Amino acid sequence: MLDVDGWLDKVMGSKLDDTRMVGFALFRYGGQRLGMAMGYNPEGKGRSGTFHFQRDSILFPNPPQLRAAGAHLRARLERLMPAAAANRRS
Repeated sequence: MLDVDGWLDKVMGSKLDDTRMVGFALFRYGGQRLGMAMGYNPEGKGRSGTFHFQRDSILFPNPPQLRAAGAHLRARLERLMPAAAANRRS
């Protein structure tokens, strides 16, 4: 479980939720090295976040194409690892 600090919850509001992590991916996109964490919030809604290694920062807001990639990768994890799907409901 990734528990986002309370002060960050206050700053970002509902844009950033506590997340039960199910996967992490490293990839290149647009010639840049990125990392993506994927999981579910306490209500079971899918969440993903992208880290830009060269900038040493989180991409916020996460671009639509990377949000779609996060949803796709979560779905693949659920098919490959049934325990990942169970995290959606935990």
